[in-house]
Amino acid sequence: RETNANPMLADFNNDGALDLSMTNVYRIYINQLYEGIGDGSFKEVTFHAGAFAANSAGQASGDFDNDGDLDWFVCDGNRGVLLYENTLIDNGEIPATSNWIQIKLIGGKHVNSMAYGARVTVIAKDKIYV
Repeated sequence: RETNANPMLADFNNDGALDLSMTNVYRIYINQLYEGIGDGSFKEVTFHAGAFAANSAGQASGDFDNDGDLDWFVCDGNRGVLLYENTLIDNGEIPATSNWIQIKLIGGKHVNSMAYGARVTVIAKDKIYV
């Protein structure tokens, strides 16, 4: 049976391990959300997260409300585009200071105004992140 479509890896709970969301293209199967354990394995958390969209062919993640955690956008064939707002930071389940950084890039005189293609290097303690 072919149901899964459009897998996406993102760190929804800001623990440094990638989580997996998987959409399903048939209306009787809901999308799945899996928490990354950090060792390459995953635990299903779909019902705990309240993510009950179905018949979905598309999804995206981004920090919609600018609070430091990733929110989840899902195209639900039954109900339209849905936004699942991540409230882990708002509810105090994870500290607002964990595992994220906000950077605003502004283009220069001879560079595009949105800084597309910019390269950012962050040095934190003894690690370099590009």
